[in-house]
Amino acid sequence: MISYANGKFLPTEKIAIPIADDYLGFKCGYRIFTSSRTINHKFFRIDDHIDRLISSAHDINMNIEISKNEISHLIKETILKNKEINDEFIIFMFFSGGPPEPMTLKPSEAAHLYIIVNPLILPPLVWYENGITVATFPYQRQFPTVKLLNYVGSINAHQTVIPKYKAQEGLFISPEDNDTILEGTTFSFFAVDNNTIITRPEDEYILGSITRRVIMEIIKQNDLNFIEKKIKVSDLESMKETFLASSIRGIVPITKVNDMKIGDGKPGEQTLSLMNYYKKIQENYEYCN
Repeated sequence: MISYANGKFLPTEKIAIPIADDYLGFKCGYRIFTSSRTINHKFFRIDDHIDRLISSAHDINMNIEISKNEISHLIKETILKNKEINDEFIIFMFFSGGPPEPMTLKPSEAAHLYIIVNPLILPPLVWYENGITVATFPYQRQFPTVKLLNYVGSINAHQTVIPKYKAQEGLFISPEDNDTILEGTTFSFFAVDNNTIITRPEDEYILGSITRRVIMEIIKQNDLNFIEKKIKVSDLESMKETFLASSIRGIVPITKVNDMKIGDGKPGEQTLSLMNYYKKIQENYEYCN
């Protein structure tokens, strides 16, 4: 597989980030990213992902001297470099801070762009057929609206509450009340109550989700019942369905939160219907040049 590293195309396994030339990224964690899968070797929702990357850069005052069109062109060129690969793959794209001015933490140049290509590994089919368990973890991400390359909270959740509850994923809840649901470790969270799809509004406490946007489009196009409001863990006892949404995994039913069974403990009708709509969107996805 071929990737792009700050001006050069190289085999993915040979990509290396020079520490001396990336002090702000390597030592200070000044990095942002986005990632998605390919469909028929087309980057799914490319414009949305680039827009969010640029927005994240703006929110943390990161200087990126490359336009949206240039980023799009580099992604497409990277994909073409991998045209001999039959299987689909993941594209992981990030900007890293680069070097600072002497005796400061101020960047001395524009952030460096990397576009990394890796094999696509999807969850087992049983996740989609039977649903999964998620475990709650009190944690508020730093700069929540920015897709930072900082997953300390997620890593801690996977070492503590997730094995404790024999779960597959973690769900961040507000440390202020240990009840209000924020977002997943790597996904958006949805619930269904009385045939109404519910999710938290995109506010200053969570990341804007591309897959959430796709689901919103499905809801509007099919005139489904929907409401945006904050959801608490204590609300879930009365909910009939819950599910997660992410760019790589799509829609995955959640049938248990901690020790609490959701609904009848099986993927619900609304979740299965949305999964089917989402699958059709992916099957019919067309690349926008």
